[in-house]
Amino acid sequence: MGYLCHWIWVNGSKHVCFMGFMSHTRWHLCDARCAPGQTFVDVEANVGYYSAIAASRVGTNGTVWAFEPVPWLHKRLINLAELALTKGYTIQPQQVALADKPGRTTLWTSQVDNIGWNTIVPGKMPEKDVDEAIDVEVQTIDHFFANPQVKPPDVVKIDVEFGEPAVLDGMSGLFESGLRPTLICEVSQKTVKEVMQRLEPLGYKSYVSLKDGRLRPVSLPLPYNTVTWVFAIDS
Repeated sequence: MGYLCHWIWVNGSKHVCFMGFMSHTRWHLCDARCAPGQTFVDVEANVGYYSAIAASRVGTNGTVWAFEPVPWLHKRLINLAELALTKGYTIQPQQVALADKPGRTTLWTSQVDNIGWNTIVPGKMPEKDVDEAIDVEVQTIDHFFANPQVKPPDVVKIDVEFGEPAVLDGMSGLFESGLRPTLICEVSQKTVKEVMQRLEPLGYKSYVSLKDGRLRPVSLPLPYNTVTWVFAIDS
C-alpha cells in the first residue's frame, strides 16, 4: 500500500493531497472494508487515491475498477494502473461517467480549488464556478458486471456530486440478483433521502465510521451539508 499511495501523493494533485483535502474517513473505510481477493469499484476516482489504497488491500488476486470521465484525471489513472501492474495489482481505468442509463451527457468541471468538484447533474454547479463543459460517455455499473465471468463488486465508493441516486439506479440489476456490496457514499442534504429510499428496502443500514474503524449507526438529519456514510447489510 505504501508504495502506490506514495506515488499518488508525489505525482497526484498537490492541491488535494498535500493540502489534506482527501477524506481520512474514507481512507480508513477503504482500508478497513476491503479484503484480499475482492472487487472494489471507485466511482469518480479522481487521481486514484482511493483506488491505490483499495488495490493494496484487495491484493494481487483482487481487482479495482476506477471510473473517471475527466480526461486529464483519467490519464493519471492510466499511469497509476501501469505502476500498479508492476507490483502485481490490477486497476482497470474507465473513462466514463456512471449513472442510471447509457448514453452521452455534459460534464461540468470546476475552476475552484477542488479538482473533485465535477458533476453531470444539470444546474448543480454555479455558473461562476464552471471551468469547462465536456461531452462524456455515460454507462451503468450493471453494464460492466453483466458478464458472469467478471467478478461482481464487493465494495463500491461513490462520490459523484449529487449523482448518487442515478448511480444506484444503474446498479439495479446487481441488486435484483441479490448482490449487496458495501457502499461508501458521500451524501448531501439534497440527495440523502433519495439514497435511503433506494437502499433501505434492500436491507441496507446506515453507518458512520469511528476513528478506530468501527461503524456507528446513524440517521437523519445530516450533521453537515455533506458527509460520508457507509451503507451495509451488517456492520
